[in-house]
Amino acid sequence: MALANLQSQRSQAVIAQADIEIMFADERLAKPERITPTAQALIEARERIAGWVDEQNRTLARLADQLRI
Repeated sequence: MALANLQSQRSQAVIAQADIEIMFADERLAKPERITPTAQALIEARERIAGWVDEQNRTLARLADQLRI
């Protein structure tokens, strides 16, 4: 059950990551000549969420390994 909950949270984070990618692309297309404060904030949010997803992936892998023992 805990593994399924963590997988669900990871899925939500990946969806948020995709949403931010879309917002970033829209922002860059609207103002391609420079990185706007909005674009910079989206870059930082993207990096933060990517870190969370990476940590969740590592945690899921560890838990899956422990369940196989």
